[in-house]
Amino acid sequence: MKHGKTFVMKINHLIVGTTNVEVTADFYCELLQFVKTNEDPGAPNGMVLKSSIANENTHLLLIPFKKELLPNPLHVAFECHDEAEFKRAYSQALKMNLQPRSAANRSSTPGYGEFTRSNRTFKQFYVADPNDVNVEVMF
Repeated sequence: MKHGKTFVMKINHLIVGTTNVEVTADFYCELLQFVKTNEDPGAPNGMVLKSSIANENTHLLLIPFKKELLPNPLHVAFECHDEAEFKRAYSQALKMNLQPRSAANRSSTPGYGEFTRSNRTFKQFYVADPNDVNVEVMF
């Protein structure tokens, strides 16, 4: 940011390393309603997933990684557009037997938690993806 001017940026894509592209794709499609595309991921045997939310252009690039390089990234957070979407994702996590937890710590209390930052209260839950990435879903 330059003094006096604000630059607005958004996340275009996130690379998620995986040992099994199809299993990881199914996880993100089922839990967060991403959609598989035919776009070029820029890496052999990779896959691009696109958000199914209108006017949302976030992409997940699923790239094959060696197991010793995982999890990569360690943590990724997805913010739901409304409480209904958060509840849908939470319900889906339960149906998928993902054992949602209230905080990032793997031994935290089951369920979802809340935290306040900058006078805004968020609800959140965490699950592990097939490659042990700590996935946070929040509203």
